[in-house]
Amino acid sequence: MNRRKIGKPVEPRSIQNQNYNQTYLHHKTCQELFQKAESDETLWVRFEEIIYTDEMAKSNFYEEEMKTIEVSIITQSIMDYDRRMFSNMMEFTNNILDDSYYYRPYFLSFLISVNEVKENDYSMSFLRNEENLHQWFRAGFSNLNSDKDVLEFPGWFQTAASPIIYKRKTLFVEDKYLSPKVVAEINKLYDLGNDYCNTDKEIENTLGTQFPSGYFNQARIYSVGNGNCVYLYGKNGNQNMKLLYDIGFHVSSTPPRNPKRNKRRKVINAIRAFHPDCIVLSHWDSDHYMGCAYANYRIFHCTWIAPDCYDASPNARRLAKYLQIKKRLLLVERGKSRQIANIQGINTCLKLWMGGKASNIKEDNKITSANKEGLVIEVKNDMIHSLMMGDVPYQSLPVGLNFSQNNPFDYLIVPHHGSCMNVNALSNSMNTTSKLALICAKRGKNRPNVMHERALMQSGYTVKLTDEANFRIDLNLTSRYNFVVKN
Repeated sequence: MNRRKIGKPVEPRSIQNQNYNQTYLHHKTCQELFQKAESDETLWVRFEEIIYTDEMAKSNFYEEEMKTIEVSIITQSIMDYDRRMFSNMMEFTNNILDDSYYYRPYFLSFLISVNEVKENDYSMSFLRNEENLHQWFRAGFSNLNSDKDVLEFPGWFQTAASPIIYKRKTLFVEDKYLSPKVVAEINKLYDLGNDYCNTDKEIENTLGTQFPSGYFNQARIYSVGNGNCVYLYGKNGNQNMKLLYDIGFHVSSTPPRNPKRNKRRKVINAIRAFHPDCIVLSHWDSDHYMGCAYANYRIFHCTWIAPDCYDASPNARRLAKYLQIKKRLLLVERGKSRQIANIQGINTCLKLWMGGKASNIKEDNKITSANKEGLVIEVKNDMIHSLMMGDVPYQSLPVGLNFSQNNPFDYLIVPHHGSCMNVNALSNSMNTTSKLALICAKRGKNRPNVMHERALMQSGYTVKLTDEANFRIDLNLTSRYNFVVKN
């Protein structure tokens, strides 16, 4: 006799079909938006990065193999679609057949291939002009009929509505700022309103409710290129707890033509299976959230905790607006380094910290305010001490963390993918006990930065890069120097 396997409740067939149809409709709409942007629609683009002009930053740029510059893309069709969907979400967000089966965050941008821009060309001068950072321009993938100077940038058109696709393109950009009226329209659409940040107490109460024991005994750090994706596992009695610290995805150097052949396919499948109780986003750079393009819809049903995103890219603000409408977003106010939350258990603790703006240190000149004012996670089990830093440099850590005195931690997830930064806090330690420093990056020319890696080793760390694992590295957070490389 056949016995029906008992498992999770299954939705009625009619609802399953509705879900599939709605998901298909959204995906089809996204493809139409991408195709229209690729063919004949006028693009509005914002430069999220530039090449810094001082000699120190210029040297670091090339040494660290930053071969692409990210440019955000918006079109009138995209704005019309988002406006309509946001309105629908606000009306039906409590319905069982809500937006989770229909509209989802999607992303599109252009990655300029810096190596292909001629050094003496006017386009390179444009990329070096700091006044162009976070400014909006008119652009297109066909040569603009314009009486203004038009710049040419070779690179890749990146779209993400699952999967992430890269197409070789040339972006033509008009050398004139976009009209304030259009910029205001864009900002208004993705504006989060007034007083949208939560208090530190609200953040602490949320984490305390989700993870009352503060006990996490394992961390899985996934190999997602120069990006961060850390899955923490713990227990509260017989109840499993799962906390996701960033859900990044980043393709270093030259993007693949066919993502299905990417060696990160195993990681992509793992991301699709993620089902966390809560997500802590260190900050709003794409290499820390882009993996959500591959995630199951359940990823948007849990609470997200993140810093304020007032200076984030349009892609990030679309994600934030979506989560806010779903009442799944808690934002931490930036501007002051401090402890946000302290969840205490028996011989365990989980702490959340906010980094702050450090003094102007020349080694940190490529680290942005968003990097510095990011969220840091500290986990302590008996005598095993772990620190996960996102992109927050050592000099920006809160004083209350006592990094120099406690350093080295048994496990350290190194900030900003091991890039060039001030490492004096590391060199203060004389502890030579073998500890592990994990850098979320792919090894390349000076990646990680030579001085940074050397300072870690002099502080008693064994240094590992996530890309050495191909898949992930598992850390036992209750036992010193106990990790497993998974390929």
